[in-house]
Amino acid sequence: MQELEGRLVAMGSWKSGGDASSMWTETADCIREATREVLGISKGYSGGHRGDWWWNDVIQSKVEAKKAAYLKLLESTNEEGKGADKKLFLLAKARERKVRDLDQVGCIKDEEGRVLMKEAQIKQSWQSYFHRLLNEEGDRNIMLLELGHSESHQDFRYYRRIKVEEVVGAMRNMSQGKAIGLDEIPVEFWRYVGKACLEWLTELFNIIFKMKRMPDEWRWSTMMPLYKNKGDIQNCNNYTGIKLLSQTIKVWERVVEGKVRRAASISEN
Repeated sequence: MQELEGRLVAMGSWKSGGDASSMWTETADCIREATREVLGISKGYSGGHRGDWWWNDVIQSKVEAKKAAYLKLLESTNEEGKGADKKLFLLAKARERKVRDLDQVGCIKDEEGRVLMKEAQIKQSWQSYFHRLLNEEGDRNIMLLELGHSESHQDFRYYRRIKVEEVVGAMRNMSQGKAIGLDEIPVEFWRYVGKACLEWLTELFNIIFKMKRMPDEWRWSTMMPLYKNKGDIQNCNNYTGIKLLSQTIKVWERVVEGKVRRAASISEN
């Protein structure tokens, strides 16, 4: 970490000033470049499965057959019976493994049930599904009443600056090893690189808090489809979506939440 910290300092990564978007973009580019030079690029974790999207009715039936054969093997009382049941168990296990396709779902069905083979068609199908899921379903006519945009409800005269201790406290209870967003910067980076980066991050949060605008890069996320483990694996409706956001914005959210909780008073009624 000392080598990485020194490389970042040499690159002038911790410059402050300007708006939040330009400040973040310049430093984030330095962080990505320095970490690649010092730490290299990981090839990813090869152990285990990348996901359980491959689970379907065919595989489920094979698993049930394997379980039934195994229970029968345990219940066998003679050696001859155990030998036959063991062969049956191994055969069921081999068939279960054979029907798994752990690489990828090669194609997706459209709304009419037709199988799409071309990459452009598959992408369009996912886009239409998630647009409908995120923007069209549910009650979109929520009345917010007078929250706010009136100047009479806002007080710009004073705000308490965010301190480094608040940022450190916000990160303390955050989980490690989570999927990163498009910026490729995990929360572990801010924890371990050093005091200079924490001071810079705190200054960035104060600029966001004062100017009321976050970096433009934080507005982007990656949508990942996750199979629900039931139904046709080629049907988009059997998937849910998860957004991979910048982990730094999650630190910011926890800092703001902490300030609100400390400042707010909740009456018994």
